[in-house]
Amino acid sequence: MEIKPEHEERLRAALEYADVQFWAVIADRFTEAKTGDFPPDLTFQMKEHNKSDVLWWLHFNAPQLLVGGEEEQAQSRLDQLLDKKYKTESEEIEYERLLQEYRQEHGITYDPERGYE
Repeated sequence: MEIKPEHEERLRAALEYADVQFWAVIADRFTEAKTGDFPPDLTFQMKEHNKSDVLWWLHFNAPQLLVGGEEEQAQSRLDQLLDKKYKTESEEIEYERLLQEYRQEHGITYDPERGYE
């Protein structure tokens, strides 16, 4: 999963700010600590994990910021349509019409063996 290039700097700045704030809170809550020493390899791992966590958070909350995010939003909307239940035959017909229109608009096809593409 990767962020679109036009949002990379915003992600970098947010992660850097979050890192500074995280350690400020830790230092504030553990006043017994006299230094802020932390091994470089663990620092790297922590930053990589944080970046991954933020990308996952964006995946669920702002997928349009990620490479391929628009397609996932389209699939998510289709899933919402598929989950909707209708009470009357006319609602079902309208649903099928809207669903077909949505699939065509977003280039989504259905293969019974592979699912939606």
